[in-house]
Amino acid sequence: MKSYVEPSLLEWLEGLKAANNESLWEDFGMVLAEPDKKFNPELHPYGIYIVDELLLRNELLTSEIDIVLEENLKKPFFTYDAIYFLYFAGKIKYEGALQALLKIIRRGLSLIDSNR
Repeated sequence: MKSYVEPSLLEWLEGLKAANNESLWEDFGMVLAEPDKKFNPELHPYGIYIVDELLLRNELLTSEIDIVLEENLKKPFFTYDAIYFLYFAGKIKYEGALQALLKIIRRGLSLIDSNR
């Protein structure tokens, strides 16, 4: 595998596995603190790796998904952190997120319809 992965990414992934939980949460916070919280295709995979590692360590709770999605329902846009929590919900097949997700999708569709 080493011949197919950039050395810097491989080194970062090895560090991720060795990091303590507090460091992982700090790294995740740095990913979420992106300027303007806009989607960053270069940074996004790192957030996914961190979420996966937090999942392996049972560090993520479904209540956190609920909180992030409920907060998103109060905002006029879908936030960057919600992308990761929806990924988390999908990974664990958390059905509790479906109602909030449907509301968010309906809101987005109504915005598209209103701009036509």
